[in-house]
Amino acid sequence: MIVVRWRPPPRPRIGELLTLGEFRRAEQLLVDTGRSPGQLGLPSRMLIALYRGRPKEAMDLARRSAVSGAYGCDAVQSAMYHHAAILLVCGGRLTRAGELLALARSRQPTLPHLLTSAQALCELVHGEAEQALSLLRTAVRRAESDGVVAGTDLLWLRMADVTMHVGRPEPLRECLAKVEGVARRLGTERAEMTRLVLHAAVHADRAAGQAARRLAQQRRQPLEECAVLSHLIRYGLGDPAMLRDTYTMLGEIDALMPRYWLRPLMRTHGVAVPGRQATAEENERLLAVLVSEGLTNKQIAKTLRASEKSVEGRLSRLFSRTGHGSRVELAMAMLTGRLHL
Repeated sequence: MIVVRWRPPPRPRIGELLTLGEFRRAEQLLVDTGRSPGQLGLPSRMLIALYRGRPKEAMDLARRSAVSGAYGCDAVQSAMYHHAAILLVCGGRLTRAGELLALARSRQPTLPHLLTSAQALCELVHGEAEQALSLLRTAVRRAESDGVVAGTDLLWLRMADVTMHVGRPEPLRECLAKVEGVARRLGTERAEMTRLVLHAAVHADRAAGQAARRLAQQRRQPLEECAVLSHLIRYGLGDPAMLRDTYTMLGEIDALMPRYWLRPLMRTHGVAVPGRQATAEENERLLAVLVSEGLTNKQIAKTLRASEKSVEGRLSRLFSRTGHGSRVELAMAMLTGRLHL
């Protein structure tokens, strides 16, 4: 007689859980195994810092990992580069985000579609929505061809976001169907939350939207929760008062770009933007950041969804107020920390 001994399924690794956005399970596994985040590799530590709402620490860990000399790019590193690029975009560091993604691609990433998702956001910010869609379609085809599922929930959510941005909501049903399949296969909180957001959008289901928001709140990841709230508002499925909560959370993590985009939406919905003087100063700081990134007036205008003439006027006022007479002087002051706005 042949005796087959049952073996329990292998326990997922912490890095795998973090890559899939399963932060709560990863934290519990750390407790169960008696380990601390300091015993993990830099990419895993970066994701933990991010999920705990400490973006500055997360970016520092990402930089250290990028220059550590480790030239591979496994799944957890792919996730690290993806999230680091998103953080850079949120802070207006668009050129640096592009450079980081180029570095990650040169290291043969295991999950290249995660990098494409972040690149698509960069293109969208630069006003190149069609290019963003083209990148996403290519990434989707490649992931499906390779049979890769991990991280595709983020890819399909980005696809939905871009199609709504260009005013073509028809692909939303396909995005939902794909994410439903991902959620079934992965069984992760993040995939389920994404499914709920897209289900709410396609079926105008407020209950699904509320369930997505509750799950986002339980996960306690500021940037992720802000994204969920913003999606629901844009799909017309959230209380506009949620915008104030989102705006506040984005301020706590110094996300200049999303706050800039959110202000017109708040005004459209009759939600007061707090702190007029603080808002003016934040707009100046974002403009200075974009200048320090080497963007032209035309590129800045696309990013800020303004006219070139408006950008020229804002820059003139910024030069006058700070005493810096050129873009180079302003950029150097930003880079050396001598410019305080």
